Amino acid sequence: MKSRTPKKSRRRQKRLLHCCGRLYEIRVSRCAWAKYPCQLSTLNIDSAKKLVRRLLDRCIQHGVTPDVIAIGLFKPAVAPEFEDRRWRCECHLIVGGGSITKQALQQAFTLKKSYDPANYLYLERIKFADLDSKLESVFDRQLQAWRHPYGRDVEPEIIQEADHEEFDQWRLDFPSREHRLFRYGCDRHYRKLRKKSRPQSVKKGHPNPIWLARFQFGSHPQTCACLRCMGQYPLN
Repeated sequence: MKSRTPKKSRRRQKRLLHCCGRLYEIRVSRCAWAKYPCQLSTLNIDSAKKLVRRLLDRCIQHGVTPDVIAIGLFKPAVAPEFEDRRWRCECHLIVGGGSITKQALQQAFTLKKSYDPANYLYLERIKFADLDSKLESVFDRQLQAWRHPYGRDVEPEIIQEADHEEFDQWRLDFPSREHRLFRYGCDRHYRKLRKKSRPQSVKKGHPNPIWLARFQFGSHPQTCACLRCMGQYPLN
């Protein structure tokens, strides 16, 4: 069976994304994905994909219908010298959907307490006129030097030969060429899947121990003269 040519795959991607009302470019990274030199082989792409899928599922809790579509690629990049030339890994995506909003994506992908610079989120609206260039950028499989999404004026580091060798060995260990690809809401042929709406999860309150009400603070009246109210540790 012949594999799909890049041109045919690109036409399918464009046809899929043109059905979406809004398109956003997302670059998300977590500190757990950062690896030191010679440790890129320890990166678990499957667990990273599961995390991104859970984050996209979280958008439904913010009023987004289940017609969200996301395609992209998992990319490692060489970090600068002041970061010990660690591997900065990120998931570069194009997300679309009729009812999806920038606020819902920010609430789903942003960490509440993020002190590590390896945890970052880049979110930008895509115009349909720039879709071709964005697809070329997202599905670029070549090794690149890491550059912060909001620091485009900074010159990237020079990639060394050892980095290329480790990157090539990391790609050779993949079970298939599509192991780095990420698809959400579509099949392997970039055809939209029909998904049912999921019920929104209701946050349960803290259980109230009714059987301990008589021992709680303020349960006895102010004029109570029992041992619990008049003792060393009074309830009132």
